[in-house]
Amino acid sequence: MGTAFFPPPYPWNIRVRYKGNQQRFNHAVDDLCLQFGSLVNEARARLGGLFRSEDYPARDELRSKFSFETKVMPLPDAGDFRVTLGDEEKQRIKRQITLTVEASLQVGTRELWHRLYEAVQHMAGRLAAYKVTDDDVEHPFRDTVVTNLVKLLDVLPKLNITSDPELERLGEQVRGALLVDPRELRQSDSTRPQTAKLASQIATKMAGYMSACAVPVFGGGGGCNSIVSETLEVP
Repeated sequence: MGTAFFPPPYPWNIRVRYKGNQQRFNHAVDDLCLQFGSLVNEARARLGGLFRSEDYPARDELRSKFSFETKVMPLPDAGDFRVTLGDEEKQRIKRQITLTVEASLQVGTRELWHRLYEAVQHMAGRLAAYKVTDDDVEHPFRDTVVTNLVKLLDVLPKLNITSDPELERLGEQVRGALLVDPRELRQSDSTRPQTAKLASQIATKMAGYMSACAVPVFGGGGGCNSIVSETLEVP
C-alpha cells in the first residue's frame, strides 16, 4: 500500500502504467493459485512428519488474500468545510486538515529526495566498481544505471507537486552531470571515473542536506534551502 501525489489532471500515462501493473499482478496471482496444489504437495514430501495441512489455505482463500486497486482522491481543502459546527470547532478541524495535508506533502517530497539520492548513489557505486582487466570486466553494470535515472528525472517535475525549488535545481544538476551514454561510460577510462566522482559528490551532498533537513523546506529562502544552495554544486 502506498500514496503518490499528482497535479491535476491525473496523468494519462500513469493510468496506463497502473492498468498494466494490475494486469501483471492478477496474472501472477492466478499462476500462483494454479500451482499452489503442487507446491503444497512438494512441501508435504519435503517436511514429512512436520507437515501440517492447516498451515496452507484453500485455493479460494489464497486468492482472496491478494488485491490490486488504485483510488484517485482529492486532497482535503481546509477552506471547504461545510459541516454545521461551532466556529471554534470549525477552526480546529481546519487547522487539523491543513496540518495533515502539509505533512502528507512533506512525506511525498522527502520520498522523491530519497529516490533520487538512491539512484545517484547506486550509479556512483556501480561506476566506481567497474574494472577492465586483461581477461574480462570485473563488476559490470547495466544500462539501467543510467536509464533508470533518466526515467526518474523525466517524471520528477510532475511528482514535485510542492514545487520544491531545490529539488528542481538538483534534478537539473544531475541531468547535466550524470546522464552519459552507457557505452561511453564503459569505453572511456576518463569519462567513467569522472562521472563516478560527480555522482559520489552529489550523493554525499544530498545525504548531508537530507540529514540537516529531516523534511525539505517548501518555499523561499533561509534555513535548509540556503544549505542546499551552497552545497549542491557540481564541479
